[in-house]
Amino acid sequence: MAKVGSELGKAMLEALSASHAFEVLAPLLTTGRWRRRPHRSAVAALAPAAEPDLRPIWDDLVALASESNPFFEPWALRPAIANFSGDDAHVMLVGSAEHPLGVLPLAPVASGPFPLGFVSAVWLHRHCFDTTPLVRTGCEAQFLAALLDSLAGSSVKLLHWPSLALDTRFSDQLFGFLRSEGLAHRTIQQVERPLLAADVPCADAFLSATLSKKRLREWRRCWRRLEELGTVKFRIFDGPHDAAAWCHDFLTLEATGWKGLHGTATALACDPGERMFFEAVSTASAERGNALVYSLELDGRPVAMTVNYRRGGRVWAFKTAYDDRLANLSPGVLVEIEGTRAALRDPSISWIDACTDGSKSLMNELWPARRPVADLLIATSRQANGLVAPATALVQAYRGLRSRTGQLLRSVHRRRARAARSRDCRKTG
Repeated sequence: MAKVGSELGKAMLEALSASHAFEVLAPLLTTGRWRRRPHRSAVAALAPAAEPDLRPIWDDLVALASESNPFFEPWALRPAIANFSGDDAHVMLVGSAEHPLGVLPLAPVASGPFPLGFVSAVWLHRHCFDTTPLVRTGCEAQFLAALLDSLAGSSVKLLHWPSLALDTRFSDQLFGFLRSEGLAHRTIQQVERPLLAADVPCADAFLSATLSKKRLREWRRCWRRLEELGTVKFRIFDGPHDAAAWCHDFLTLEATGWKGLHGTATALACDPGERMFFEAVSTASAERGNALVYSLELDGRPVAMTVNYRRGGRVWAFKTAYDDRLANLSPGVLVEIEGTRAALRDPSISWIDACTDGSKSLMNELWPARRPVADLLIATSRQANGLVAPATALVQAYRGLRSRTGQLLRSVHRRRARAARSRDCRKTG
């Protein structure tokens, strides 16, 4: 897997030579103002060998944190680093073992020649949808001061912070701290993710209000046609349980669809590292009661599933899979609608983050509330303020090019997948 955050380094490396931004960046990077300062040891890097010593502190911070984030809890983050990061990412203890302020995974944007070494990033992998750090309640300003001072002392000029939720106490504290310290920051990109606010007294009334009459009629028609094929059952896996009840079924279901080997080959089961990550996280989250799984079954066989992670009343959607052979009956839509109904009837759930930008998707219509999430670029010191604007422009230009290229490649993959299915149908026919 490509190094997370490498797009920032690529953008600078590729675009500097083709733009005038280097005229802005170079003087700031080469003046005496960037001489290395003494490191204050406010941040302790804990390599994998030292992680057992971190575990009790990490668990305490999970319980004491001002904001919950299952993606940065030990059971989810350690398997991610083990399978996706190589030797780049490390869990950072901010503060000290005696007085821990918070934990955060950090990684260099890229290893390479000047000017890539002056940027670090909050580490993000493709299956992580929230980078809100686990910070002791009331210590947000101390945490940020220690983190940014330590990075600046290590000659890091910019901090790339992707996928940060903006509706949290921590984000409020972050922007307040940056203003008070005079530190520049820019938003590289912001999306509004669909959010299910589970404060509705009647689930059926909510669905009638949010879905069009045409959509509701189609949903009921698909449900009836599915029942004509056999016994339809909607199951919920919640609380402490054994992930074996659904983990293998989900991997198989996803791999048989368009994400499988005959399609885009992006299914979890297509990559050994991704499969190991999912199995480890599924097992640990189910044991702790942090997994919430909805399964739509036909004669006891799952035809659509959603896997979600939770912390208390807050839930983050993770993965959805459905049986492509029943695509004309929209089992993926059915499981999402039934999952919405179940969540609205569950008093233990406060909200569910769809973890998708909502563009051209069912969730955009089904869940009308929104959760703002942004990618930020932050100066670690006032002397680095002049770097933020040109670096942000470079990243935005690179992302635009990458997005257009990605759309073209996805279109090609889908055409190939349809052609492969057609050939299989002709052979079996």
